[in-house]
Amino acid sequence: MATKVTGQVLLLVAALLLAGCSSPDNPDATQAAPEAPLESEDEEADEAKPELSELGDEPEAAESESGATSEASGESASGNQTAGAAVTEDEIVDALTASDLPITNLEVFDAETDPNSLLGRPGQYTVKISWEDGRLADSIDPGGTLELFPDAESMPRRADYVEEIGREVPMLLQWVFTDERTGVVLRVLRDLTPDQAAEYGSWLQSLP
Repeated sequence: MATKVTGQVLLLVAALLLAGCSSPDNPDATQAAPEAPLESEDEEADEAKPELSELGDEPEAAESESGATSEASGESASGNQTAGAAVTEDEIVDALTASDLPITNLEVFDAETDPNSLLGRPGQYTVKISWEDGRLADSIDPGGTLELFPDAESMPRRADYVEEIGREVPMLLQWVFTDERTGVVLRVLRDLTPDQAAEYGSWLQSLP
């Protein structure tokens, strides 16, 4: 009986020893658990790097886009020239005196001498010049008048007004020429023949 009990005790002790040695014999089993979160953290860190880089590029991209928009706006503002901006009073006077038209007694008006008291007023012409045509020596009225407008809206209004007066009062009818490039309204007396009046129209189109 004593021998049988002793054998069972030895078997139990041996089983306990084997159970206690199972972890050291398989170290991978104990280390596998912490390795998984470490590897996961590394992957998350790697994935986060491109996102940080993109965030860093966004302000630079926004600044570039803003600069392009500002530059485009500047070009639009500088390119938006009003009618009449391409020609000056002096250039008109020089072109008239240098032309082959029979112009005499050319007069340039200012805000005080303008007989209509419109020069420089809102929505009105900024330059007014008149002259006599040598072919109309017997006329008491100026042979021609030129008015320069600063915008493309007031110029046709002036031309329409002058033509409407001529329709209502035939004695005041004039030849009227307009040029949208320069904002000029040019009118000459109806006493000129169509061919003579057309010479003024051709001259107006020759302005730079």
